Amino acid sequence: MKLEEKLEGWKNLAREIAVPGVAIAVLDGGNPVWSAGFGAANATLPVTSNTIFEAASLSKQVVAFAALKLCQSSLLELDTPLAHYVPEVNLELDPQLGEITARHVLSHTSGLPNWIPETEIAVTQFQPGTRFSYSGIGFQKLQAVIEKITNSSLEEHLQETIFQPFKMQNSSFVWHSNMEARAACGHDQNGEVLPKNTVTRAHAAHSLHSTVTDLAIFLQEFLKSELLLEMLQPQVQINQNVSWGLGWGLEQCTSGQFFWQWGNNPGFRPLMAGSRDTGFGLVMLTNGANGDKLWKPILEDLTGEIHPALTWLEEN
Repeated sequence: MKLEEKLEGWKNLAREIAVPGVAIAVLDGGNPVWSAGFGAANATLPVTSNTIFEAASLSKQVVAFAALKLCQSSLLELDTPLAHYVPEVNLELDPQLGEITARHVLSHTSGLPNWIPETEIAVTQFQPGTRFSYSGIGFQKLQAVIEKITNSSLEEHLQETIFQPFKMQNSSFVWHSNMEARAACGHDQNGEVLPKNTVTRAHAAHSLHSTVTDLAIFLQEFLKSELLLEMLQPQVQINQNVSWGLGWGLEQCTSGQFFWQWGNNPGFRPLMAGSRDTGFGLVMLTNGANGDKLWKPILEDLTGEIHPALTWLEEN
């Protein structure tokens, strides 16, 4: 079945579960081969492959790639505590904060919580490096290190080292007014519009705005990068079929290893996945809180196999 024929079924499913708009890009053999957008970005704008969505936690993949490039340049060491680069101010409260490394952050073994209110102080929940626990806070700490060693904001560094070289012209970790004309609005589970998140300072864990076209380019560059094997080396086992590498979730499927990342910002549910063995890739951006219900049917439609990571996500 051709992708255009599958598209009709995906459109029907999106309507059934109140997801207003979806943009999809597919890679084959490591190269983008197909993209499409359908539904509504907002009240007046249809979704296309150049609609700008909140990419949510797909932000982490860009930051992880940038961090590994800094390791290549010997500006950052994976196993040197982050406190070596940026002094940790709460060591008296929690000495284990001084043990957290970039490897711990990228593999989600830092021991830090996923998120806390700004008025609270982040402390470790277990010894860094001993087990998996997904953490956005860890990426905040890694951001501070990247900004320190590059003497630039995260946004400036990513524009210079990733977005501009890769020609990702519609990607940014901060909101710009010129995005407004092509930006999707988030929607809750009932399809009601949510307020736009116009961030003015980059957040490594979640503030990327991008298009499926740009993220397909990023996936293409990742698949041909010499960093690929290092980033996809399992660092911590989660269950029999799911583990985590340096930045990417990993799953063992019938055809081999897949890598993946999901996102969950208010009103936005993106997914990015791929196979290092075949060069398959998928970028899916949605502007509805029910968008995660599209991940499994569309990914299974495209690959013809079961993906244990999506089952694990549903259970956790």
